[in-house]
Formats: sequence, structure tokens, C-alpha cells
Amino acid sequence: MSKYFLFFKNSVTESLIYRANIFFLFFSQLTSLGIYIFLWWAIYEQGGVVGEYSLDSLVVYYLISTFIGFTIQGPDVAWKVGDEVSSGVVTGLLLQPINYIGRTFSVILGKTVFNLSLMVGLLLFFALFKFDLVWLGVTDWERNGFFLIAILLALGINFFIFFLVGILTFWLGLVQGLNFSMRMIMFFFAGNIIPLNLFPDFIERLVNWLPFKHIVWMPIQVFQRAIELEWTIFLPGLIWLIGLYFLSRFIFKKGIEKYEGFGA
Repeated sequence: MSKYFLFFKNSVTESLIYRANIFFLFFSQLTSLGIYIFLWWAIYEQGGVVGEYSLDSLVVYYLISTFIGFTIQGPDVAWKVGDEVSSGVVTGLLLQPINYIGRTFSVILGKTVFNLSLMVGLLLFFALFKFDLVWLGVTDWERNGFFLIAILLALGINFFIFFLVGILTFWLGLVQGLNFSMRMIMFFFAGNIIPLNLFPDFIERLVNWLPFKHIVWMPIQVFQRAIELEWTIFLPGLIWLIGLYFLSRFIFKKGIEKYEGFGA
């Protein structure tokens, strides 16, 4: 366990070294949040109504979406795994007495925790304008516990989806295009761009068969108490997490067999 903590610690340190890159990513997320808020504010100013959402609830929705987008979806798992495979770094890692999946998750977790520390500043800034909502959120312990579980499930599901994309490098050579396409699909079907219950019914039905909604939509629903807080709400996400974990192990094993078959 100590060796994986070392990977985690080194990842945090690396994030501090390349903090300019993190800053620009944070700025882009903040800009997107501002655009969404301004867009919906303009709609409501014209007397528009969007579903059952109030303007405040939409602001909170996009605030949590930005939080998840920066902390969980921000670290590019597929790029890291794909780069290590294509550059041959994975060869040295496979010779070490470590689990590659566990080591990669530790590195990504370090970047996630670093990003989380930056998001605290945004949340404090938001508290200056909506302190009543923030205080209500802090004191709602039941909701906070469910939200934490939803976030941990989101972290795991997002990791294994893009770990799978990354290890396809064993067969495809490069996965940058696939990675970009998958991220765009995820942002759409996870609820980053538009709340899923504002889509037509056929898209909502399609989303229920995909894992993406458990990354963004479900944590937001928990945070806003838009669904009944029962333990059973996590069952579909847990099934997806377990399934993606074993699929990742299987595909990675097949990739290593192919990799070694070429004398790597």
C-alpha cells in the first residue's frame, strides 16, 4: 500500500510543478461556468422557464457540474495510459512488483485531489453570493454522505472508461482521436452540457443504458435532493463500476499478451 501512496504523493507534487497547465484548465472550466450562468440568466430575464428548474437550481447544477468536470473528468486517464503504452514506458512498469491499474489509479487520484484543492477557492467565491445555499449544503449531513458515495462511484466509473480507451493503444497505436470523441460523448450523455431531464424522452431512455449519467447527473441529483436518497440508487452505478473493472483487467491482459508477442 505504501508504494501506491508514493505514486499518489508524486502525482500531487508533479501537479504543483506543472501548475500553469492546471491553472489554464481551471480557468477554462470557470469560463464555461460563467457562460452557462449568463446564458440561463438571459433566458430567465426574458421570462423563459426551463422545465422545473429555477435559476438558482440551474446555477447550483452547473456549479456541481464544473466541480466534477474539473476534479474527476479533468485528469486525462486515456492520454496518460496511451502515452505510456506507445512510448514503451509501460515495459519498465510491468517489470516492477506493482499492479499497473492500481498504480495508474493512484496517479490519477493524486491529480484529482490537487484539482479538488483548487475548486475550494471557487466554492468559497460562490459562497459570497449564495451563502444560504452553501450553509444549507454544509449542514445536510445525510445528503453529504450520499453525495460523497456518488462522487466516489463517479471517480471509479470515469477512470475505468478512459483506462479502457487508453489501453486500446495496444491495438490502435494512437487513441487521441478516440479519446476526444469519447470525452465529447461523455459530456453530452453525462449531463455536463444540459440537464438530462431536459432532453427528449428517447435520449433519456438511451442514457439509462449507458454508464455516463453516473459520472455527473447522478451526483448532482443527489446534491440537489432531486431523487429519493436510498441506498438502492447506487446499485446501477456499482454494477457498472464492477463490470468496467473486470473488463479493464481482461482487456489489459490481452493487450499485454499482444505487446509481449512483438518482443517488447
